Amino acid sequence: MSETTTKKRPLWRRILKWSGIAVATVFAVFILVCSLLVWCLTPGRLTPMVEKIASESIDADVSLSRVELTFWHTFPKMTLEMDSLRVVSRSLHTLPDSDRKS
Repeated sequence: MSETTTKKRPLWRRILKWSGIAVATVFAVFILVCSLLVWCLTPGRLTPMVEKIASESIDADVSLSRVELTFWHTFPKMTLEMDSLRVVSRSLHTLPDSDRKS
């Protein structure tokens, strides 16, 4: 009879290994999702979306020349870079001309 001894690793090493694999997987999925967001939300697609949502949220006409979603330059923060923001209030249209000019 041949003696084969299979030695199991200690429990703490197995827990450490699987915890490391879980953390690495979560981090990889996070990076993948952020990369897909930045890739899909190009300035051409993002600018009209931001203008529409901002115009609906406040009582004003909002116009932007460019909105860019950045992640890699500002890692670990995801930011929106806006260029040429213009806000024209719609709430003042009901005022008389004399009050509106002042």
